[in-house]
Amino acid sequence: MIKVLNSANETQCILENIINPIITEEINREFILSFTTVIDGDKSDNVIETNKIEADGNYFNIVYYKKQRTADGLFISANCEHVSYSLINEALTAGFTATGQFSAIATTLFSGTGFTVGTVEITASETISINEATNKRYVLMQLAELFSGELKFDKYEVSLLTRRGADRGVQFRYRKNLLGVTKTVDNRTGTPVISYEVDVAELDQLRAYGDSEHYELGDTVLVYDTDLDINVSTRIVKYVYDVEDRTNSEVTISTLVPDFADTISTLQKTTVVKDRIYNGCSIGPEDGFVAERSDSKAKTIMNATEGISIYGDTGGGLTRNFYVDINGVIQAKDINISSSGTFGGSITIGSGNNVFKADSNGIYLGNATFASAPFRVTMTGAVTASNLNMTGGSITAGQITVTSDVTVGNTIYVGSAGAYNKNIVFFNSGGDIAAINLSSSGTLGVLNTADIIIASDDDIDIIAGSSSVLGLQGLFISLQSTSFNAFCTSIKLDCDYWSVFGVEPYERQTVTLLGSKTTVETAGASYTSNEQDMLNHLKADVQSLYDKVNGIMTRLSYHGIFNI
Repeated sequence: MIKVLNSANETQCILENIINPIITEEINREFILSFTTVIDGDKSDNVIETNKIEADGNYFNIVYYKKQRTADGLFISANCEHVSYSLINEALTAGFTATGQFSAIATTLFSGTGFTVGTVEITASETISINEATNKRYVLMQLAELFSGELKFDKYEVSLLTRRGADRGVQFRYRKNLLGVTKTVDNRTGTPVISYEVDVAELDQLRAYGDSEHYELGDTVLVYDTDLDINVSTRIVKYVYDVEDRTNSEVTISTLVPDFADTISTLQKTTVVKDRIYNGCSIGPEDGFVAERSDSKAKTIMNATEGISIYGDTGGGLTRNFYVDINGVIQAKDINISSSGTFGGSITIGSGNNVFKADSNGIYLGNATFASAPFRVTMTGAVTASNLNMTGGSITAGQITVTSDVTVGNTIYVGSAGAYNKNIVFFNSGGDIAAINLSSSGTLGVLNTADIIIASDDDIDIIAGSSSVLGLQGLFISLQSTSFNAFCTSIKLDCDYWSVFGVEPYERQTVTLLGSKTTVETAGASYTSNEQDMLNHLKADVQSLYDKVNGIMTRLSYHGIFNI
C-alpha cells in the first residue's frame, strides 16, 4: 500500500493502480523508492514535490517525478528518497567536531531537525572532526563508520546497531529459491575481491514455507549453486524488493559492509577517502589535508591554494602560529634554529620604517631604505648610528671619524703607557688648525694657528718645577691689559709692585728723560792732535751711552714701570 502524505504527515490519499513500487536499501548507504501510477485526475494529483510517500512502514520524500503519455495511457513516475536524506539540506558550514558516545553526538546533530535517536547498541566514545563545510546526513554516515555500526531508519527515528539482520539459516539454492546469480571476481588490485548479485524468490510469501524462509537486510545466508561452483555463506548488504509483491527480489551479498562488493576493503587500505576521519585527519576539497587534535587545541592545514598552516590554542582560541605560502614565504611567531643555516635572500623583522633588515646592503634598522636608516652597517663594516652609548669594553680601529658631538663621561686616554708622540688635532671651517701633542721625549705641546685664550672666573696657576723655568715667548706679553715687550724675560706680578730682572720690588717712580745734547764741542788749539782725537772718541762714547739710557727709560715707561 502506497500512501501520500502532506508536509504535516497527514494522509492525503492511498494510491491505486501502482506499477512496480520498488524499495532499494543498502546498509549505511542508499534507501530509495520508485513507482509508477496511472494519472486519474484525482489521487494522482497528490504526487507532487511538497508531499511524501509512506511505503512499507517508512517515509519517503518525492524528489523527482515525470508525467507521460504512452500507447497504454497516461502515467506518472516518481523517484523518492527516505526522509533521512532531508538531513542533506541541514548545512554545517563550519564543519562538525564532537567527542562522546553515538547517542550524545547524534542528539546534538539532530537538534532542530525533527529526527530522534532510537536504539544504540554501541557505547564506545569516539571523536569526529570534519573541518570543512558539510551536511548532517554526511556526518551521520561518517558516525556509523567511525563507530563501526549499521544504521536502521524507522521514519524519523535513527538507530545504530552492532549489525543489522541475523543468521536465520536461510539458503539460496538453485531449483529452490535461487532464480539467478552473478559471481564477480576482481583481481585488479592483486587481491581477489568476490561479490554476488542474486535474484531470489521470497518463499516466505508462500504458505507452504512461512517464516522459515524469511530474510531481511543484513542477514547471513548461504548461496549454493554447484554448476557455478558457488557455496558461500555471506551477508545481504543490499536488498531490492517490490513493496506489493515480494515473490521476486534481488539481493547483493558480500562479506563487507557498507559498499559494493569487496572493493571497499582494498580502497580503505590503499587510499585516503574524502573527509574520512583518520586519527584526527581528513581530506576535503576546501581545506585539503587537515590534521586536528581531538581536544581541538591544535590543527594543521595543508593545501595547494594557501600552503601549510599550523594553528594552536593557548587560551584565546585557535590562532595561526606558523605559515608557509605556496611561494615558500615563511611566517612564524618564533624560530629556534639549533644548527647552521644559509639565507639566500633577505631578513625583515617588522614593517614600514619600524623595521630591522639584513640584505645585500648590510644590516640596518629604523628605515626600510638602507641609505636612510639611522643605524646601518655596510658589508665593509662601516657603521652609521645616530647615538652610541657604551657602558664598557673598547673600540679598536685604525681611524674613527665622528661628524657630530661626542660626550665622554670621565677620561679620554690617548695611546698607552710608554707610547709617545700622540696628537689631538682640531680643525675649523676657516682652515685653522690646533693640536695638543705629546712628543716622544715627553714634552707636551699646544699649537694653534690663531690666538690661545685661557680664561677662568677664578685663579689660573701655571706651575713650573722648583728648578725649572717658565718661559713665555712673543713680541709682547700682556698682563691685566698691560703689555710688556718681549725683552722682559722674567716678570712677576705682585699686587701693584713689579720686579724686573730679579730686583726687589720698588715703588713706581716718576722720572724725566735726559735732555738731548745737540751742541758739538771741540778741543782747543793748545791740544795736540792726538789729544783731540781721544776727546772726540770719548765724546762719542758718552753720547752713545746717553742715547741708550734714554732708550731704556722710554721702554720702561712704555711698560708702566716709570712715568715720564
